[in-house]
Amino acid sequence: MVIHLSEMAFTSMVLAALEAFRKETYGLLLGQKTQEGLVVQYAIPYQTAERHTSWVSRNEVAHTRMENFLRNLHHLNLIGDFHSHTQRGGSDALCRLSAMDKKGLASNDICLVIALNKRQKYQPWKSNIDGSLSGTVEEFFVKIGGWHQGKNGDHSSARGTLVCPFALGSGWK
Repeated sequence: MVIHLSEMAFTSMVLAALEAFRKETYGLLLGQKTQEGLVVQYAIPYQTAERHTSWVSRNEVAHTRMENFLRNLHHLNLIGDFHSHTQRGGSDALCRLSAMDKKGLASNDICLVIALNKRQKYQPWKSNIDGSLSGTVEEFFVKIGGWHQGKNGDHSSARGTLVCPFALGSGWK
């Protein structure tokens, strides 16, 4: 599955992860399904999420209010969520789904994971062979990966291929 990220979605996710660094962030992905995959137009961070260094949890009451509002938007669909993993002590954040993430992955939805680590050197943004995007922003190395439910429907997951021309054309140092 190909997952196209708009400039707005990319910027919102990276800013949310940077803002919450040392703790995780969480948010919703809004967009459209296409024949080739998905277009993520907006990423909306949760202000009420309970954040910790190794997990993040959404506020279910707030989530219900947001879902009810989104049902009335006919040009945008809730297509999944995103969250970050952050470096803790000497352990680098990994850009992968945890067992709990896999369990929460609904069919027809995607999950984007943003791994945020202190950078060792400048790395321009690039598309990686595993379908992820990575590069540096300020003093951080950022890697974003996307997943969707596997074909078995048994909480297996499959990687998507992220496409974001805005990220690749950036020259952040």
